[in-house]
Amino acid sequence: MIVNDSKKDKKGYLVTIDNKDYIIDEEIVIKYRLVKNKELEDNLLNKILHDNNMIIYYKKALNYSLKYNKNSAAIYDYLNKFEINNRDIAEIIDNLIKIHVLDDEKLILNTLDTLIRKGNGKLLIKEKLYNLKYREELINLALTRINYDDYFASLKKLYDKALIKYDKETDSYIKNMKIKKYLYQRGYSLDDINTIKD
Repeated sequence: MIVNDSKKDKKGYLVTIDNKDYIIDEEIVIKYRLVKNKELEDNLLNKILHDNNMIIYYKKALNYSLKYNKNSAAIYDYLNKFEINNRDIAEIIDNLIKIHVLDDEKLILNTLDTLIRKGNGKLLIKEKLYNLKYREELINLALTRINYDDYFASLKKLYDKALIKYDKETDSYIKNMKIKKYLYQRGYSLDDINTIKD
């Protein structure tokens, strides 16, 4: 096999090998020194193309992670859409973890804080973290790190909002039940609600 030509292209490098064109990332061109007239071993082309795909999908995953602040499970789902094998996906995710772009523990704590500020109780927070496909041990760890000052401040705001919402209800028992139901739906437990009412 021979490199017939190698020239810069807007998508990378247009490399012609045995009269067939390939778009190759600059890192791969440099790594394999894909210059005009270079001879390649027959089995090397598959390695070059695989490494090229890994670079392309690594950059896609990196951009996706940085743009949307996603966790490992979301990156896995994103890459899986491209029909990449699991071993290659795991390698890309490991590389993102090594450069500290992916940090599920830090991300889950940020997500936890956001959910608390948005007025979600522990039960709903747990459900939402499961839906985001965080590992169970990370969810349990995050729930032990709840800032209860913020948690109960959010609950108090919701409680005050519910008081206004059901202000016209004349029957105090029904009003109280509607407020409790509203707070239950937001994921707060009876113990949480009783704490805020005391």
